[in-house]
Amino acid sequence: MVAAILVILFNFLGIISHTVFKTYYLTFWMETIAVESFGFSWLVKAEVFLKDNVPSTDGQVPVPQ
Repeated sequence: MVAAILVILFNFLGIISHTVFKTYYLTFWMETIAVESFGFSWLVKAEVFLKDNVPSTDGQVPVPQ
């Protein structure tokens, strides 16, 4: 996501030329990266990926599966 913001900023500052931006559709790709990152963060928050280990109430350490 940071890379997407930096590429857009570099275009605004003139570091990346407008023709490169148009040729490689950088706006599309940077938006795609930003949306994918946002979606992945929601899946992590919902614990679909990278689930937290919840300690059991009986005092035993849970075994990862």
